[in-house]
Amino acid sequence: MDVTFPCPNCQQVLEADSTLAGTEIDCPVCNKAFNIPAAVAASEHELPPPPPPPANHGREEKHFVVPTTAAPTHSLIQKSNPPLGAAVKQGPAEIRIRTIRRIECQEVGKDRFDEFVTMALQKIGETNIISLHTITYSHLPMESKVAVDDYGMLIVYRG
Repeated sequence: MDVTFPCPNCQQVLEADSTLAGTEIDCPVCNKAFNIPAAVAASEHELPPPPPPPANHGREEKHFVVPTTAAPTHSLIQKSNPPLGAAVKQGPAEIRIRTIRRIECQEVGKDRFDEFVTMALQKIGETNIISLHTITYSHLPMESKVAVDDYGMLIVYRG
């Protein structure tokens, strides 16, 4: 039967045949000499019971579930557009034109032209704007078939 014991100097666990009990050996790790101890009864080698699991400290364990719906979901986080300055670093920026007509910014009883122009200018960025021009034009509404004069904004920018 084998005897398992720690080195008294370095605590390295070693194993030897029980017939070698009392023999002096050198530890293979620290090279210090010591005597192999006699075999210990099995009850002395038993490990103490494992400690109880840690207390939850009053915390409640929660299992979260991702809600699912039949309708398509919409994203609450929008990916921001890369800064137009980054496009300049990648290569020569193209000159672009954006035209905003007032007729396209009208909702039922509400004129949102100023909001649309403001959003476009913020998206482009002040440093990328080359010029702004007001425009007037005529169009034929379907209901009256009479030419109506209207206005808009022409934005020239790098991007």
